[in-house]
Amino acid sequence: MDRRKYLKTLGITAVTAGVMVDACKTENKEPAAKPATTESESTINRMPEEKTYEDGLKKAAKFITTEEITNNTQIAAIIIQKK
Repeated sequence: MDRRKYLKTLGITAVTAGVMVDACKTENKEPAAKPATTESESTINRMPEEKTYEDGLKKAAKFITTEEITNNTQIAAIIIQKK
């Protein structure tokens, strides 16, 4: 390895470590604010048609049945075998 590459790598590592340690400090950080609305309410102003459509999506049936999930799990276990 070239000396210049080694010194460059060493310098980048030192700077990166310093930034990572500084980013992990939680002393002066404020906790994240909780949303003012519940899950059923949207924080975006929507037209009545959009709200109706969004509520319909939330109440829609599942796309995949339990039997299909079981079959997919078994197929995945065959394809991706444990070592």
